[in-house]
Amino acid sequence: MLKIFVINGRARVGKNTFGEQVGRILQEKGIPFMHESSVNPVREYLKTTGWEGKLWDGVTKNEYWRKAMFDCKKNVCKYG
Repeated sequence: MLKIFVINGRARVGKNTFGEQVGRILQEKGIPFMHESSVNPVREYLKTTGWEGKLWDGVTKNEYWRKAMFDCKKNVCKYG
């Protein structure tokens, strides 16, 4: 049976770290696990297409780019 868990939280609270640790534990027990960030497609979009005429460098996570990621992801969820 497939189970999907969604972990939400503010930036830098440890969502990815938590997912990676859960993955290691489950893999040690032979339980299949996949950890995927829902913002990865947004990051790729910002690197290739950009936001407000600017391309993201793929590294910088300042206030501007965090808001761009948030707004872009919100639009993807709203308009698919």
